[in-house]
Amino acid sequence: MMRTMRAESFTGDGGLKLVEPGKTVLAPAIGGAVGNAVTQLARGQGAGKAISTTPNPAKAEQARALGFDDVIDLSGESLADGVARITRGRGVDVVIESVGVDEFSERRVRGIR
Repeated sequence: MMRTMRAESFTGDGGLKLVEPGKTVLAPAIGGAVGNAVTQLARGQGAGKAISTTPNPAKAEQARALGFDDVIDLSGESLADGVARITRGRGVDVVIESVGVDEFSERRVRGIR
């Protein structure tokens, strides 16, 4: 079953526990303030890989400058195909989704664990 980031991720001591060290994080839609900020928190907690998406190749460099390891260009590749390619079929561990749309239904994104 796919997991998305929710408020329940807060730890008992008031901190925010996003990921275990070495896990892969997907924060779609480069340029989103929430996704960028939460990804930085995940990186600080040891996330091994951070992936984002972009609607065009021009924004891919912006994503890399913000610290994303890989960027899926949705103008030439589907989200599911990009996740499968980048993770070699393993999928991502956490999706940081701040929009609230059906973009991440299991039917559309099979590469997310």
